[in-house]
Amino acid sequence: MIPFQRMSIHNKLAFALGGAVLLAFAVASIALAFFGSLTLERRARQIMEPYAHLVSVGAEAAVAFEDPGRAREILATLRANPQILEAEIVLRDGRLLARYASTKATFHPHPPRPDGLYLVQNRAELIQSLPEGAHLHIVMSLDELNRHTRNVLLLFAAGVLVLLVATTLGLRSALQRTIVRPISTLAETVEQVRTLADYHRRVPASGADEVARLGQSFNAMMGAIQERDNDLGRLTLFQRTILDNAAHGIISTSPDGIVSSFNPAAERLLGYTADEVVGKLTPECWHDPEEIARRALRLSEELGETILPGFDLLTARPRRNLPEENEWTFIRKDGTRVPVLLSVTALRDESGRITGFVGMTYDLSERKRAEEALRYSEELLRITLENILDPIFITDDEGRFTFICGNVSFVLGYTVEEIRAMGNISALLGEGLFSLEELERRGEIRNIDCVITNKDGSSNDYFVTVKRVSIKGGTLLYVCRDITERKQAEEALREGEAFLNILLNAIPIPVFYKDRDGRYLGFNSAYETFFGATRDRLIGKTAFDISPRELAECYHAKDTELFESGGVQQYESQVKNAHGVLRDIIFNKAVFTDSQGTIIGLIGAILDITERKRAEEDILKLNDELRSLNEELEERVKERTAELEKKNAELHKMNRLFVGRELRMVELKEKIKELESKLGQQEP
Repeated sequence: MIPFQRMSIHNKLAFALGGAVLLAFAVASIALAFFGSLTLERRARQIMEPYAHLVSVGAEAAVAFEDPGRAREILATLRANPQILEAEIVLRDGRLLARYASTKATFHPHPPRPDGLYLVQNRAELIQSLPEGAHLHIVMSLDELNRHTRNVLLLFAAGVLVLLVATTLGLRSALQRTIVRPISTLAETVEQVRTLADYHRRVPASGADEVARLGQSFNAMMGAIQERDNDLGRLTLFQRTILDNAAHGIISTSPDGIVSSFNPAAERLLGYTADEVVGKLTPECWHDPEEIARRALRLSEELGETILPGFDLLTARPRRNLPEENEWTFIRKDGTRVPVLLSVTALRDESGRITGFVGMTYDLSERKRAEEALRYSEELLRITLENILDPIFITDDEGRFTFICGNVSFVLGYTVEEIRAMGNISALLGEGLFSLEELERRGEIRNIDCVITNKDGSSNDYFVTVKRVSIKGGTLLYVCRDITERKQAEEALREGEAFLNILLNAIPIPVFYKDRDGRYLGFNSAYETFFGATRDRLIGKTAFDISPRELAECYHAKDTELFESGGVQQYESQVKNAHGVLRDIIFNKAVFTDSQGTIIGLIGAILDITERKRAEEDILKLNDELRSLNEELEERVKERTAELEKKNAELHKMNRLFVGRELRMVELKEKIKELESKLGQQEP
């Protein structure tokens, strides 16, 4: 049999629950049996007392008249209950009045006792007083009652057993689900973590009970361990990355000098591979023996004890907690020599015991070349400073000269000694020209208003630049550039700009100009009056800043088209003037270029054609009215012509009638004349 301590928690739980069920069943059985024995008398009384009451009521007359027959009849009613074995009625003087006995009963004499219920072996005896001093004695068998009690107890015990088993199974299932399974899962996960070192494992943990909190604590612990493992992995990767990508050669050794790590920079520096060195060689292999011997003598004098040449020389100072950093000459695998800077540090454990050494080496070849280049640059700078045309001075913070370029006599007429004799730069450039506080704040100061007086009394304008430097023993560098001609050109330019402004302001139409990016550079007074523009509102802004987007996009597209074509542009548009009134205008634009011919902006003029367009509209309206009048006149002419033609036709008709009438009159006159002639001839 497996010892209890070696059982799984599942078997332990089953064993404990089984024992608990058996113990509970035993306790319940004992309790039920005890309960049955305690309630036996009460249950027997509940059966016998109704019969006793029935007999006592019926036997009252029989006792009073001492009628045995009537008494036997009354006792015979007890046959209805087969459990009643016998009954008898005894008179006051002890005489037996009547007796009932079942066929199975054996009569036993009953000594006189007080009223009550008596349990004797497997029988119950009830003694009850009757009228006239008589007593009723009833004996009942307890077999049926005990059998019924046993059946009830067995049924109840079976129910208790089933309930206990069901409860146990339910508890087992619940405990299996809530305790055993999580604990088993936790144990399996712990075992996997232990064997596989997989810190990503987690256990389901829901709820707020102890098992859930145990799982949550385990998950939190695993999370912390995983985070630490990740940190360690990142640190290891970080260290590996540093070792693999560091520009310095990093070489670690054991306390006795055997190389334990050799990074790629060390491989590139010395020409050895890590496999050729790690666990096989000591740093002495790439050191110059003669240099080692010289350093050993020097270090022995320094420390006051003998230091032998070899690995002990490299670690003597770190062993004594002293810094060790020196320049050495390493001999590469191919025999070439390379200057390096070597720093050696001792690795110690928590107790301070040395566990190894780390050496960091840096190739000084580039630095040596840089130092040589620096010396060359300084020499070149010296030659340049001495031969440059612009006067250059270097001073300390108090303005005292530390360097004066050699061309000052050619430019200013002073010799170097005469300028140095002035003592301070302010004697040459003027007092209060520069502020060291401002220099510290800006790092550089420029002043274009400096005037230097030459030795012959003439003066020139200079642009002086002051910078913080650290050369030639000084801290401030002064570079003086003659800007006399530039200032004269600037003055001429200002005069030209003034003339241009006067010219632009004299033009009665609005004029503006922009740069290549569409920013307004300027405008004349007519533009300002027309649009109500101000310099603060317009200069430096684009059309997108001051116009609706749709209109600004149109202007931008037109400007882009003009810059691409490089010619002249003219188009009509509508704008609102300073009073918000919509005006019709014509844009006339042209590009302008710099001295190299590169287009750098455009200039535009605005012609207000609102009145002209209104006049054109009035002329169009007048033409429309004239056309309408002409059409109306033509219609009237047509009507009058038709009327005239009609009247002419009538007149022509009347003329024809009149002519016909005249002809008839002539004919009549001729006929009359003929008649008169005939009549005249007939009268004689």
